[in-house]
Amino acid sequence: MNADTYKILAVDDNPINIKLLERALKNNHFRVVTATSGEEAIKLSVSEKPDLILLDVLMPGMDGYDTCQELSSMDATSHIPIIFLSAKNETVDKARGLALGAVDYLTKPFNPVEINARIHSHLKVREEAISLRHQNDALQQQLAEFKKKQSQNSDNPAGMIYIEQIIPASVEKQNKYFEIVSGTKSGKPPATTLFLPVYLNMFNLIYITVGGFKKDYQTAVVQLMLEKFVRGYIQGDAIKNFSDKFLARLLEQVLDTFSPDIYDSPFTISLCYINAVKYELTLFSIHQDTPLIFDAERNVMEAEALPVFFESKYSSIIRARHIHLAENSLMVNYIKGREQIGDTELNKRIVPAVNKKSTDNLLKFNNELINALPKNEQDQLIFSIRLL
Repeated sequence: MNADTYKILAVDDNPINIKLLERALKNNHFRVVTATSGEEAIKLSVSEKPDLILLDVLMPGMDGYDTCQELSSMDATSHIPIIFLSAKNETVDKARGLALGAVDYLTKPFNPVEINARIHSHLKVREEAISLRHQNDALQQQLAEFKKKQSQNSDNPAGMIYIEQIIPASVEKQNKYFEIVSGTKSGKPPATTLFLPVYLNMFNLIYITVGGFKKDYQTAVVQLMLEKFVRGYIQGDAIKNFSDKFLARLLEQVLDTFSPDIYDSPFTISLCYINAVKYELTLFSIHQDTPLIFDAERNVMEAEALPVFFESKYSSIIRARHIHLAENSLMVNYIKGREQIGDTELNKRIVPAVNKKSTDNLLKFNNELINALPKNEQDQLIFSIRLL
């Protein structure tokens, strides 16, 4: 993230200090918002959403300590790092500031080089969180614009038709190691139970499956934004080390960002990673079933499944497993809206079809499975993944 994408709120009751701070920060390409009191700083922190706050300690009325305490207690601002600026250089003053939640304490007169170095250091530590917050703000703005256009054009279905056209209701991808086919049979539009391949390179595949609780356009838009969010998250990771910790953190960010409390669009979800070198499937799932796995002769594999140990506030609702695959193995799954199908129905629908039909043409095989599904108001998704 470039410095000119960061917004700094500078708070000082002295106009001269404000001008000096503005000049020092703008010379380093930060965007600067200023306030001259604690009360104004709190209002601007909520409305402007700065990435960091420079806060003077000695101000009339609400001083810096009181302002910091108030900002730290508010959900909308508690995540914003605060650096105190003060002419007071006593250890007890620094300790008090840090105890209230500030990340740093600088004394006046400040050195422009030092203050910019400190700011860069604290922003670097929080770069990932800030980037995700910016993405979330943009996604919420997109959804607000969609709702506005939808209300303005309630008699014009053009926007809804466009959404239906860009929903990935069917997927067909192939490279040297993977062949992927999926399709959603939808009782009525829009489709909200979807297979979303978010990352595919030579040896690695990451995909998401979502089952919508609601078949409405808001849910469809949120799921499209979720796909965009995860793609951006993965692309922003330069190392591409898809460890259990990385995947758990990614799913946690998804659940935080796309919480029903924010969008009122709940859905079940699985986040899955296949490593074609290790022949391993890593699955993080909430209320969804594990795919059926077939060996090269298309017999059902009793695949070894080992628990994944990870730290997350959502660990009580996430089922996480490492599943051993085999060369030329085939994975097939059937997902029905928000319902958990269970092994009995999975076996009933999938196993006979795999035994009777050739899977050499995976697209034809998957389409035949979809066409054989009974009509249902809920979406029904079938996806097949073959390791080549």
